Amino acid sequence: MQFNWLPWLKRIQVSQRPGNPYVTGNAVGGSPAFIGRTDILQAVDNILYNSQQNAIVLFGQRRIGKTSVLKELETKLPEKGNYQPIYFDLMDKAHQSLESILNDLADTICQQINEEKPQWENTNRQFHKWLAELLKSDKLSNQSLVLLFDEFDALNDTQAEQMRDEFFRYLRADLLPINPQKLNFIFAIGRNIGDFNAALALFKSVINYRVSLLSKQETEKLIRLSESNQSLYWSNKTANKIWELTHGHPYLTQLLCSYIWQQLWNPNPIHIPTVAPKIIEENIVRVFSQQESGQNALEWLWNGLPPACKIVTAAFAELGKKAVSQKELIEHLHNSGIGTVIDELETAPKNLKEWDMIEGNAQNGYCFRVELFRQWVVDHKPLTEIMQKELGRIRVESDQYYQEGKSAYQHKQFDEAIDKLSTAIRINFHHIEAQKLLAKVFVEKGEMAEAQTALEKFYPSYPEVVRYQLTELLWREVKSCTNRKEQLALCEKILKYDQAHLNAKRKKQEIWQWQGKRAEDDEEYEKAIKAYQEAGLEEKVRELKKKYFWFKYGKYLRWLGVFTVVFIISVITSYFFVNVNLSIPWKLWGPTLSFVLGIFIAFLTEKISLKKRKVTKKF
Repeated sequence: MQFNWLPWLKRIQVSQRPGNPYVTGNAVGGSPAFIGRTDILQAVDNILYNSQQNAIVLFGQRRIGKTSVLKELETKLPEKGNYQPIYFDLMDKAHQSLESILNDLADTICQQINEEKPQWENTNRQFHKWLAELLKSDKLSNQSLVLLFDEFDALNDTQAEQMRDEFFRYLRADLLPINPQKLNFIFAIGRNIGDFNAALALFKSVINYRVSLLSKQETEKLIRLSESNQSLYWSNKTANKIWELTHGHPYLTQLLCSYIWQQLWNPNPIHIPTVAPKIIEENIVRVFSQQESGQNALEWLWNGLPPACKIVTAAFAELGKKAVSQKELIEHLHNSGIGTVIDELETAPKNLKEWDMIEGNAQNGYCFRVELFRQWVVDHKPLTEIMQKELGRIRVESDQYYQEGKSAYQHKQFDEAIDKLSTAIRINFHHIEAQKLLAKVFVEKGEMAEAQTALEKFYPSYPEVVRYQLTELLWREVKSCTNRKEQLALCEKILKYDQAHLNAKRKKQEIWQWQGKRAEDDEEYEKAIKAYQEAGLEEKVRELKKKYFWFKYGKYLRWLGVFTVVFIISVITSYFFVNVNLSIPWKLWGPTLSFVLGIFIAFLTEKISLKKRKVTKKF
């Protein structure tokens, strides 16, 4: 029988007020509040020990603990080996120039290793050379430099995105290859879902690792931090209740526990408090209402989602705790007033799952991972209130990418144009101009198959808009093709989209007529008749059907005529041999010989006729 120690703990008197062990404002790396993440720390160790790799990207949603991981590495790496970690925060640098960021990075490095800051005329060019020489200097003779880059702040404009991309491209092209044995990079990325997608595109060959929710065991350890300094006690039931609400989200766990701690220690208790289930429910309301921490944190999580993901998140939240299938989701969106569910809304669950917001799959259903966040969304972001606003943002965001793609196309930057236009279409599949321009870019790039695929995918939604461009593209392929079979297939496809396309009609008739003539010359009359029918040459079909009849049945009629003649001759000769005074053998064999001779003559006549036809065909 397990001993219940809680009543005894309640009797312990408090001698002085302890500190709140839950940290909600700052990163916890390098402190006792840092719990778990052993898999991530091991992944970083593997990179540092691998001479072939010198970079890793850590990604995850806001407030998931990426900065805490970097701070933990800053503290612990020197204990593991000859590493000099340099933590560099990019939070406020989204609108700075590349030169300004590199100068700040040089300042940070010099402060950490007590090196005098260099003076440059051209930072962009000289920083690379300076860093390479620094790695060879006595200051770092036995050490490896580990640069810990914390993510850019949330980016809401094109200029900031371009600055981020320029900085990452510089790191990839100029800094990563300098000295892989002595220079390592760790990036924390992902305030917004789009940030990570952009980073992956720039760091295609770099290993990436997700910073996810804590496990149940790690979460319980975090919850029971207050027991370490004997300031607050938790029963298994109340600890499990926190787990059900936060599902291992480190910040929300710390926040909720911190509010509970503050409530139970205000005013100062006589004995060490023990958390009751009722207190947890009361503090959920506090998390939702406290502007300085709880409300702002949840708004931050919400603002990290793209518009389509916000709409789908609100829909999932309203459908409750149960697992929701893709079909149920779309039905709920329709019932809420969204007439056409665009592709971006249909793919949003996949993005939300990758971002640890939901779990499950389309078939068996999705459900929220963090119940506390779901409740907040229901209370503060009802679907009917945010729907039109976010749909408008989808259109605006899509149009912004379209304009960027259009500009890239005008400057003959086709790859960038394809990337921007594809993003515009992914956000809003019904962006007509983006669809049309994307096909045009593919054509100019010589990628006809991709252009055709793009237009054919869009055709069912807007046939009148796409028809001319698609049929002209296909006709262009017809003219460049030399294989009649392929030409015919393309013409058939053109006429499927536009039955009145004159050029396709003429070409189709021409090809079928050619096939009919060829089959006729080979005496394949059935095939020829079918070809002429497809070509619409009814007069030729009637003519050929007569010819085919005499070809198919003519020899039988000729043989019938021959047999008739032979029979008449046989009758006459038989009468002659019977009534004329001849010897017995002649009377017996004469008619038979005349019959055989008639057959031989008929056979010889047929052979001569066949030979004449072959000679005629040859010439």
